Amino acid sequence: MKVKKLLCLGMAALLMCSNLPQMEVHAQGDTQAEDYMKQNTEYAAETNEIVSGKCGDNVYYEFNPFTETMRIYGEGAMDDFNRYDEHPWYREEYAANIKKVRIEEGVTSVGRDAFYCFKNRYGEYNNDGCRNLISVEIADTVTNIGDYAFHNCPIEAIKFPDGLETIGNSAFKDTFLKEIKLGSSLKSIGKEAFLSIDIQELILPPNVENIGYCCFESCNSLKKLSVPDNCQMGGGVFSYCKALEDVEIGSNCKIGGYAFHGCDKLENVEISSNCEVGGYAFYECTSLSNVFIGEGSIAVYDGTVSASGCIFRDCTSLKTVLLPDSWAFGKYGYGNQFWGCTNLTDIKFSDTSTKYKVIDKVIYSKDGSKIVYYPQALREAEYEISDVTTEIVSGAFEGQDYLEYVTIPDSVQEIGGGAFRGCNKLNNIIIPEGVQELRDGVFGSCDSLKAIVLPASLKEIAVIHKENGIGAFGGTSLNVIYAKKGSYAQEYAGDKFKQTIYCNFDADGGTVTPQKRPVILNEKYHKLPAPVKEGYKFLGWYTEFGNQVTDKTIVSSESSHTLYAHWESGTKKQISDCEITLSSANYTYDGTAKRPTVTVKNGSTTLRNETDYTVSYGIWSRT
Repeated sequence: MKVKKLLCLGMAALLMCSNLPQMEVHAQGDTQAEDYMKQNTEYAAETNEIVSGKCGDNVYYEFNPFTETMRIYGEGAMDDFNRYDEHPWYREEYAANIKKVRIEEGVTSVGRDAFYCFKNRYGEYNNDGCRNLISVEIADTVTNIGDYAFHNCPIEAIKFPDGLETIGNSAFKDTFLKEIKLGSSLKSIGKEAFLSIDIQELILPPNVENIGYCCFESCNSLKKLSVPDNCQMGGGVFSYCKALEDVEIGSNCKIGGYAFHGCDKLENVEISSNCEVGGYAFYECTSLSNVFIGEGSIAVYDGTVSASGCIFRDCTSLKTVLLPDSWAFGKYGYGNQFWGCTNLTDIKFSDTSTKYKVIDKVIYSKDGSKIVYYPQALREAEYEISDVTTEIVSGAFEGQDYLEYVTIPDSVQEIGGGAFRGCNKLNNIIIPEGVQELRDGVFGSCDSLKAIVLPASLKEIAVIHKENGIGAFGGTSLNVIYAKKGSYAQEYAGDKFKQTIYCNFDADGGTVTPQKRPVILNEKYHKLPAPVKEGYKFLGWYTEFGNQVTDKTIVSSESSHTLYAHWESGTKKQISDCEITLSSANYTYDGTAKRPTVTVKNGSTTLRNETDYTVSYGIWSRT
């Protein structure tokens, strides 16, 4: 150990070793310096190996190698340093002998890099630095702890003063702290300030306004967290806290992107009212089961208010989410936000919701005009969108791994970008007339998509180039595009073009809507329309050859064709209750049999001979 000796001589402090850095000779008139020297005369007299000097305008240090304690005393702020090359305790090579630091009354700040300890890329301590510092006491007069002040020091215990207002960036990063109690005056904690420490509980003071990004990242023993109102949290602030199980967040908070990323034991999250939640905030929280978000809270991604940004991406255990009306579906929709939530089947809104409703676990706008989100966890192979829906919003079906076919009603006029992105089993689809644009990524990465019917109304289809990303069909195996000859869709289809095949519906005296619709060769007819005929029961659709066709029948015709409705009388009435008329009721006998035509009507419906009734003729005589 290299230690410089300070000899105390009576009235004044004389510099006996001219090469001792940071030591100063004070004139007798410098009463403030004399006062400090007098206060320490008795302490210094105990040993002639105490090292002391100046570390601020009016702040001094004193290291006792026998107690292994460094005192910081005086009035005002410590100097800020440049890592280890400006510190006297580093230059004089006794930093490694400091085990305890006591910062005394009167000192108002701990300087930047004051006790910084260097580690190499393998996590090994350098020979220099406070690599044995395990205990720190800080007086109540200290209001600021500078950046990197105790970074990498193996501190096990510290008492934070009640008057402390700010903790700098990385101030206690990679220390050995197992418990911290933060004072009520604390307002700001810098980025990575407590990264990778071993605390089990964290009580954030009610006045904390800012917590820097990754501030408590990888605190792997932290189990429970409560964040006060009006707190702004940076990105990754609690990411990879592997033991964290429950989180409560106060109102008017801002939650940065990736804030809880990788907290794989986190089960319950409660976010109060009027909060902002950043992109990927709960990404890969694989144990997260229940989420409650208060009214007025919104999702924010890249400074834009939206529910995009994969906020709950890959939360594979998530089952129940209660969302407020304020939680807009945004540019990329809920599909982007809940991507990979393979067990999410229960999305709820309050009973007073004015924007959304849930129909069979699928989210629609309150009036049903928009389908907002079809959860990835639903496992049906086919789904029929409500026939009052006019818009499929962006990301509505994104990431759905079970749907093979979606019936889009004729009422739909708009389909948002990425609406069916990543629907890996979707193999064919029919876009109704009226849709004018297919936006970027609408069917992106639909690996199984082979055939599609495009309407004549289409005017624009996103193509693959830098401005439009992957295009409408990027990453698909699409090889057949049905369209009308001469349409924009035919031009787009190129050598994949085939003329649209229509199935016409003959209701045989009844009414049916639609009267025709497109079908795809070698695919199912899917849901067929239900015709209506007064007084009759619909028996089904049949080909001209009498073969019945159902929604599961495979289309075998390569050209447009017609299906016919078959009926049976829907009500059993006595013939006497029907209106019966004859083509003629009076004949003059001429020796030949007369067989007038019989017409039978049940209300306005004319019944069919040999189907609904039979007619027989006989001889009638009058005696």
